[in-house]
Amino acid sequence: MLLSALGMSLSTMLSGGSDIELDYYKLAYGNESAAMSIALEYAQDGDVDAVGEVIDYTLENYDFAQKDESVANLYKNVAEAFNELDMFDKAIEYYEKYIEILADDSEVLNKLGEVYYYSGQFEKALAFHNDASVLDPDNPYIISDIANVYFYQGDYDNAEVYYQKAIELKPTYRYCYSKIFEKYRNLGDLDKALIYARKAVEIDDTSFFSLYALGSTLLNLGQNDEASTVLSEAIEVGEKMVLEDPSDSNTESLVAYMFYLRGDTQESDERFESLLTDNPQHYEYNYDYACVLSLSLEIDKAIEHLEIALQNKPDNVVRKRFEEDTDYNNLKSDPRFNQLLDKYFN
Repeated sequence: MLLSALGMSLSTMLSGGSDIELDYYKLAYGNESAAMSIALEYAQDGDVDAVGEVIDYTLENYDFAQKDESVANLYKNVAEAFNELDMFDKAIEYYEKYIEILADDSEVLNKLGEVYYYSGQFEKALAFHNDASVLDPDNPYIISDIANVYFYQGDYDNAEVYYQKAIELKPTYRYCYSKIFEKYRNLGDLDKALIYARKAVEIDDTSFFSLYALGSTLLNLGQNDEASTVLSEAIEVGEKMVLEDPSDSNTESLVAYMFYLRGDTQESDERFESLLTDNPQHYEYNYDYACVLSLSLEIDKAIEHLEIALQNKPDNVVRKRFEEDTDYNNLKSDPRFNQLLDKYFN
């Protein structure tokens, strides 16, 4: 940290330190951009208390505290740093301080909706996304964020209305085609799902998730030769993604899952076992491995990994994801399946 490099304590300076220390602080950091930088550094480290101290001291002592836009940007930068750390409560606190000053910023209103969404507070998420849409009605990304809230609440019809509206505004919006694909896949209408999966690949034939969607749907429709080709393409793209970003755990898990779909069951098992050895509590690893085990009729082991997934699920995961996943069909007749869902979804 900048301050520790100077050999002095922030808490000492902000809680009645000597005039010399405070004068030195002002000399070194006596302007608004420096004050913002210090607060941001502490936010990036997740140090909530230090952020609050710096902001309080800054607002009390610097002239820029009277400049609304500068203060708002200070709050915004701190909120973004907390959001990057998935510290959603603190991100919400500082985004809301920002909009108390600049209430007509559609970008920040939408961002606040996203944070509420990721923290599982769907009604508040929808309210802020709608506020953002009023200010920027032709923004397809805001429209698709509204759709996402409906989708993850299981309101697929309203979700599709907004995804289609986003597509009207941006016809090459591949993500929206992929989400409509998910709707019809979850509802069991694979013929219609295939239409949207193909459209997503037409827009971008290098998209890992679009290739996965198309390959898995073809497989479920019995079009095995084309499915094998597409799944192989998806695996190749996914492995490149993981090489470029080893922290991309969701892609790594789906690659292991796709080896199973392609018929390489031993490769799939070895990959999942390796992933779970390194991170046995990982939500997506356990979720996807439970899918493979269900498909393989290894019911007891599937139930075991299903429970670990449920124990570690993110706040915005809803029960419908488990209930509507056809990979779990072999588990749904086992009373333990619903018992676990009842236990982890109140």
